[in-house]
Amino acid sequence: MEIDAPGSITIDEATAAMSFGCGGVGLLFTTRAVVEPRLASGELKLVLEDWATMGPGFYIYYPSRRQVPNGLQLLTELIREMRPLGL
Repeated sequence: MEIDAPGSITIDEATAAMSFGCGGVGLLFTTRAVVEPRLASGELKLVLEDWATMGPGFYIYYPSRRQVPNGLQLLTELIREMRPLGL
């Protein structure tokens, strides 16, 4: 099926995107871990399931473990502590 949808919005803020998705404004392209509670409650539903990836998640790559810049070390520690995707 092809639908002519005039206009588009690209949002890089998760809370706004989730609000739009739950409000029926459009489709979300995000990780399943982010929307799992809303899928379970029925607020959202999966579409295009054949195109979804069940990849292992995100990784951070950097050139060496010997001399990790302080900023990068702090960032990776913060990400591990906050576990932003609930994984």
